[in-house]
Amino acid sequence: MLLQPALIRQVRRPTGRVAYRHRPEPVRRVVTPAVATALRGLLRGVVESGTGTGAAMANFPVAAKTGTARRVVHGRYAPGQYTASFVALFPADRPQIVLVVKIDDPRTGSYFAAQAAAPVTRSMLEQALAARDVALDRARLSTAAPLPPTPGLEGNDGVVPYVVTWPYSPDTVTARPIRAVPEVSGRSLREAVRALHRRGFRVKLKGWGVALRTAPVAGDSATAGSVVTLFAGPAP
Repeated sequence: MLLQPALIRQVRRPTGRVAYRHRPEPVRRVVTPAVATALRGLLRGVVESGTGTGAAMANFPVAAKTGTARRVVHGRYAPGQYTASFVALFPADRPQIVLVVKIDDPRTGSYFAAQAAAPVTRSMLEQALAARDVALDRARLSTAAPLPPTPGLEGNDGVVPYVVTWPYSPDTVTARPIRAVPEVSGRSLREAVRALHRRGFRVKLKGWGVALRTAPVAGDSATAGSVVTLFAGPAP
């Protein structure tokens, strides 16, 4: 549903009594419920097994979309400058928060949103869960059904997220599996980065063109979530 934009949620009198509380005002239906449900499922897949795994949380599902674009300065593409963006719905099934993270010219070692903006999103969601003044219906969060396993999904590792009791404690220490670095030489950057992300690695890019090699090299083992440097250049 397209909603009428609003800036003020509520107005309180000096006594604390609510004088005005905004109610959502639907303008029209944009897409059918079936299309919206299908799209939300795709966005949830971005975090579970796609380019947004850096924002995944152990206890709650997140739906999101990454974005990486070259920056335009004075009407021209700025050499070597990018914008990393990440838009998240939390929780994925019955969203209460829409979070938009936009980082201009990130200096984190990688300008891809998967490495620059997704981890920031996860950190902000953890802080929102820990804060008492964030507009979250915690009763709905604490009574949510546990997430079902996804058989055969690469990167799931048999770990089924679960819902914990309130107050929430961030899941910062989890055992990470060891995986083999895939062979990506000769692929386009998009394909190479996607293959590394699917295997569960973070990517640090050096160069531009086609994928040449990685460090650690293809076939070596590395911990899921660790950084793999991808070297790129002109096609041989």
